[in-house]
Amino acid sequence: MTEKPKTTDRHRNPSMALRPDPELRERGAKVLDDNNWNMTEFFESCLEVLLQNPDAMLKRLGQVRRTRKKGRPPKPKT
Repeated sequence: MTEKPKTTDRHRNPSMALRPDPELRERGAKVLDDNNWNMTEFFESCLEVLLQNPDAMLKRLGQVRRTRKKGRPPKPKT
């Protein structure tokens, strides 16, 4: 296992935007809270696992992947 990284400086390393479905986020947050985790710890740990074994991690995640369309929706015609 890799050494636990130090907390990054918020000015040098800006945050990422993530907008999961609210119900999915709430359910996930409850499971994490029940197990003494938070979202930041969870996502950073997921990235560590991804780097350790990308094929296995992506194969497993592919079973539940929610794909999204890229770009903005077209503007309505006026």
